[in-house]
Amino acid sequence: MKNIICILALFFFISDCSADARVLAQLRAKSSAKAKSVVSKTKKSKKNVRHVNRVLKKTTPKPIITKKDLDIKNDLAYLPNEDKPFTGKHEQYHSNGKKFVETNYKEGKRNGLLIVWDEYEHKVGELSYIDGEPD
Repeated sequence: MKNIICILALFFFISDCSADARVLAQLRAKSSAKAKSVVSKTKKSKKNVRHVNRVLKKTTPKPIITKKDLDIKNDLAYLPNEDKPFTGKHEQYHSNGKKFVETNYKEGKRNGLLIVWDEYEHKVGELSYIDGEPD
């Protein structure tokens, strides 16, 4: 009786393994067929792409102002010898020439991100400003 049970268990084990192999082969065939269809679809769609040439407006970038070029009067930033408050990007540098602080001004007040770096150009932190006040 023990022999029959062992033979039947061995038979079921062998038959299940071959069934798993067949199912695995079918799954591989389906996935490769799907992959081929996706590749063929992408090749066809590339032919339908239209290229549009756009002419960009010629704009001159705003100059970047450094600390020595900016005066602070009554909590507003001004360019030297100007009455209109400064609008644009302001940068300060460490003594080794690496960037120290970068911030944006709008109508003389800090507006946007103030970013600070150490002397090795690693970002130390940032602070958001809206109309001169920290956010």
